[in-house]
Amino acid sequence: SRVLHVTAKAHSDGVSNADVRVYAHCTLNAESDATLLMINLRTSSVDVKIAFPGGDVSQFPRTVWTATALDGDEHAPHVQINGVPASGFAVPRGWDVLAGQATELPPRSWSFVVVHVVNVPACRHT
Repeated sequence: SRVLHVTAKAHSDGVSNADVRVYAHCTLNAESDATLLMINLRTSSVDVKIAFPGGDVSQFPRTVWTATALDGDEHAPHVQINGVPASGFAVPRGWDVLAGQATELPPRSWSFVVVHVVNVPACRHT
């Protein structure tokens, strides 16, 4: 897979680029998709807006896996993924998010987001 360059802009709502981090790469075996790792270090939720050549990430259908602290305990030895306690290597099915819906990161969480049919030019096989 190829790593994509992500540029962060200053936020008008006081969200620091150090508080929210996004990494992107081409999705393996799906040249029209891109996968994002989004990390929210803030103690509050944040709406994530990421621009692709075809528009903002919210304009594309996506599948989301979000990890948060189990029962809200940041010091818990385990996490929950999409609200289901993680157990071993069994990963719950991702949430399907329709185009037009916002991407929100809960406080102190991370998400893997597969953005479908985004068609990033750098991900096309030549």
